[in-house]
Amino acid sequence: MSLGGPDYDSATESAIANAVSNEVIVFAAAGNDGWSPVEYPAAYADCIAVGATNPHNPGAQPTRADFSDYGSALDLMAPGVQITQETFDPNYGTVDYYTYDGTSCSSPHAAAVAAMLIAKGGANVAAVRDAMQKTARGTNHKWTQTLGWGEIDAFAAVQAYGGAPNQPPQAVAKASPTHGAAPLTVQFDGSASSDPDGSIVSYVWTVTQTGEVIGTSAKFSHTFTKAGTNTVSLAVKDNDGATASDSVTISVSSGGDDDAGPGDDDSSASDDDLGDDACGHMLEKIYNSCDFVIMQNGSAFYSAQTAYDMCRADQPNGDVWACMEGCETHPQVHTCSDYQACVAAKCSVTLAQNPSGDDDSGHDSVGYGCSM
Repeated sequence: MSLGGPDYDSATESAIANAVSNEVIVFAAAGNDGWSPVEYPAAYADCIAVGATNPHNPGAQPTRADFSDYGSALDLMAPGVQITQETFDPNYGTVDYYTYDGTSCSSPHAAAVAAMLIAKGGANVAAVRDAMQKTARGTNHKWTQTLGWGEIDAFAAVQAYGGAPNQPPQAVAKASPTHGAAPLTVQFDGSASSDPDGSIVSYVWTVTQTGEVIGTSAKFSHTFTKAGTNTVSLAVKDNDGATASDSVTISVSSGGDDDAGPGDDDSSASDDDLGDDACGHMLEKIYNSCDFVIMQNGSAFYSAQTAYDMCRADQPNGDVWACMEGCETHPQVHTCSDYQACVAAKCSVTLAQNPSGDDDSGHDSVGYGCSM
């Protein structure tokens, strides 16, 4: 606030206290009378009072401008003399670039530093105030009547501000139904996952027994085609990189036809599960006619359905699928060997042989990036 006056007002003081209690950081000009005390609203305890310093060379000792108010309520100093700004000049009735002096110029300088700290580590009134005071220059880190804690140092304050510590997210994995006869289609839902101070940016659902990634969104469905007990783990990540996990158990009893894909792996989809398009045909060929799967990081592998769901340019790794999809219409693609040759020629992608039994070592991972 670039305003002030000599009179105390309880309503204004209460409003500022309420703002600060909601992590709103309030700055105000100290006043331009050249005397003590500091004007209101800068003088209120919850408001950060900013005085003006004279121009000086970088690193030189800052000094108080003669017009800048001072006293026990002063907190920080900032440049306030010969400040060029785009503003309204009432003498001419125009908006233009003018040079002015005043603590009304100093207060916005300090508020701008606080904005940079908030951008780095979030709004925390006490932490922002502490970082700006501890890094202010000119008082040897001691408060004085004429300079407060000193002149703001934007770079030092940003370096010192740790911000409020990131709170980890919470993962909540739900599934329905959780038991039934094969083939069993299960609806998975992680939308109840939350982050108290940010947002969830990724969801990864993995069958822990096989390492297979079956989903990468909050909600999706997956069909289990083979009897057995499957522990499905949900890993979530927040916008600061913190992670959390939860899991559900899916019990599948025998029943119906087992249409599992290559190598009798229960994660593969039948021909009927995929779409009637080039991407679907390509993945059906890989999973159902060839003994290949799409690998991730050399360990986790995608089911045919998951690969198909991701087979769009707007999805993660869409460039890989788009490049591989180009093999479907390649004139020489008829056999599994043709697919391997086409992928090798067009993409930095290697199809790994489908793991059989418990030994999937030595399989190549999918490389990312295409050269079509």
